[in-house]
Amino acid sequence: MEQVIDLLKIEANQYKIIKANEIVFDESIRKYCQANTCGLYNKSWVCSENNRKIFDLDRVKSFDKVLIFNQIYKLEDSFDYESMVTSGKEFTLLIRKVVGMLNQLQIVHVPFGLGGCDLCSECEFPQKACKHPSKLIYPVESIDIMVSKTATNNGFKYINGINNVTYFSMIFIKDDKNHV
Repeated sequence: MEQVIDLLKIEANQYKIIKANEIVFDESIRKYCQANTCGLYNKSWVCSENNRKIFDLDRVKSFDKVLIFNQIYKLEDSFDYESMVTSGKEFTLLIRKVVGMLNQLQIVHVPFGLGGCDLCSECEFPQKACKHPSKLIYPVESIDIMVSKTATNNGFKYINGINNVTYFSMIFIKDDKNHV
């Protein structure tokens, strides 16, 4: 786990390992998904209405710890959608680096991050099963995590000024005395 922390010291703005019971859940968060505010609802397995059941996401409620980290990205202005997309992809790469390290360390985990999935050029939802279930990063909204409250309750700054976007990841970890 030390290698993961070393990476986050360099590549994340803030990071912290918290107890899983410090995550704030709010069932109203899922309504944003159902309202399709991002345009991705029911367009991929990871954003499907049954993703929680399909991928057994409620299992994380039995996990002990959560690695939470964020990164702040500069925008030209608050309408700079292109930079938001680019920085979102960059942040997802950071999550994938962390997940890769956790895999190497054989630490049981379930990663959450930005909404949507970019593993396949086109998702085969709902015709065929997901080709890469072990590589998925689930949207925090899919499990009703209230990121703003969880972040601020744990000393993270949620809003980081004008012309900035802040992305968060929360990786649920099974407690293993040898690793965490």
